[in-house]
Amino acid sequence: MVHQFSTVIFLGPGNDLCPLITKKLPKFSLPVLNESLLDLNIKWIDPISDKIFIVVLEELKDLVKNIVENPKIEIITYQDYEGTYTVLREISSKLKDDVAIFKGDLIAKIDAVQISEKYWVSKNFLTVFAKKKKGIDLVGFKDNKLMYYHHDTTTFKGISNKMILNNNKISFSTKNEMLQLYFLNKKHLNYDYDEFSFQTDILPLIVSRLKDTQPIEMAIFDENEILQIRSLKTYMDANFSFKNEREFDVYTENSSELCSEYINKNRVSFKGHKNESNTVTGTNLVVGENSKITNSVIGKNVTIGINTKIKNSIIMDSVKIGSNCFFENCIVGHKAVVCDQVNITNCQISYGYQFEGPIKAKKRGFIKFDPEDDKNVEVIGFTTKYLFEDRDQENAKIQDCKKSENEENADNKNVLDICKSKNIGLVDFIEPVDLSSNDSQQKCDK
Repeated sequence: MVHQFSTVIFLGPGNDLCPLITKKLPKFSLPVLNESLLDLNIKWIDPISDKIFIVVLEELKDLVKNIVENPKIEIITYQDYEGTYTVLREISSKLKDDVAIFKGDLIAKIDAVQISEKYWVSKNFLTVFAKKKKGIDLVGFKDNKLMYYHHDTTTFKGISNKMILNNNKISFSTKNEMLQLYFLNKKHLNYDYDEFSFQTDILPLIVSRLKDTQPIEMAIFDENEILQIRSLKTYMDANFSFKNEREFDVYTENSSELCSEYINKNRVSFKGHKNESNTVTGTNLVVGENSKITNSVIGKNVTIGINTKIKNSIIMDSVKIGSNCFFENCIVGHKAVVCDQVNITNCQISYGYQFEGPIKAKKRGFIKFDPEDDKNVEVIGFTTKYLFEDRDQENAKIQDCKKSENEENADNKNVLDICKSKNIGLVDFIEPVDLSSNDSQQKCDK
C-alpha cells in the first residue's frame, strides 16, 4: 500500500528562465522532452497524492486547466501571491495531516514513492537534497539530520560558538543543494511567521526550532537522479540528462524500418537529411535536404530549411528555421522565426522572436519585448540581470547589502577559528567572501 499525501504545488512565472518565459508562456508550461513541465510533475507526484492543490495566480488559471486534466486536482488562485507559508496556513483546513509541498519544476529518475517512504519513518519533516559539486546552500547536518540551513553559502548567520561546541560531529557543506520538495506533518504549519519566502526566510527558523528536539530529516540523492529546473542551464540538463531514461520514437539513419514507421505515424517529412541518434522529434516536422540534427529535442510543427545543422539544442513547437543555419547548445522558443544564414552558439531565443537578417553570435539572448511585461531584461549567457531605471538607488541598496554582510562575517570569524582548531568534521566549509569582488556584488544585487 502506498501512503498518501495532500500535495500542494506552487506555480510561479519562473523569471529565472528569461528569455524563454513570458506571461503567456510561464515556466510550468515549458516543454521538457516535448511534454509540459507541469504535466510531467503531476504524473510524477500522482501516485502518492490523494488530492493535489495547485496554487497559481488568477491570470494563469486557464492555462493550467488547458495543460492538466486530473480529478484529484483543485486549483487555488490568488490575485497577488502572498508567500508559500501564508498560503499553506490559509488552506490548511483542506489538507490532511501529511503534506507534500513542491514547486512543480522537478525532473527525477527516481519515483516519488521511493522518496516519500523516507518520511514515514519518523512522520516529522523531510527535506530533499541533491549532491552538487558547487551548491547554493550552506547546510549543517549530523547523521542525516538538518542542524543548520541557510540559502546562501556566503552567510554564517545563526551559527554560534555554542552550536559548534555542543555538536562536535556536525558537518557543514556547500555541496548539498536543497530542492524545493518537502514532506511534513501539518502541525508545522502552526508556527507564526510573517516572512515571505519559505526556503530563504522561514525554513532556517524551523530548522533552528527543531534541531534539539525533532531535527528535520534529510534525503540526499545524486544530482543525476533528481534536479530542479532553476536556470536555463538546468533546463538544458533536464532535457538531455534524462532523455535516455525514457522511451521515445527516435529516428536514426541506420534504421530504415523504424524510419518508415515513424514517418507514417508522426507525419514527419525527411528529405535526404541526417537525423542522428539521440534526437527526439515531435509531430509534423519538415526538414530540408542536407540538413543534420544531432542530439537535440525538436518540438511539433517545426520546419527546417536546407543545409542547416542543429546540435545539442532544444527547438520548441511551431518554430520556422531557414536554410544554411547553424545551432549549437541553443534553446529556440515557441513560434520563433529564424531567417537564412543564422549562426549561433550558446544562445537563447524567446517566444515569438523573429530574426530580421543573417547573424553570427555566441552567448546571447534574443528577446521579443512584450508590452504586457513591466521590466526589460538584458540576457548574458545563462544569467539574467534587470536593467533598473534608477541606478543610484540600486547602488545604494548594494552598499547596504555589503555593509550588512561584512558585519555578519566579522561576527562569525571566531566560529570559523573554533571549527579549524577543533578539526570538527567539516565537509566543505566556505570562507567569508570578499565583498569587493564582482561575484559578491551580483549576490547582493539578487
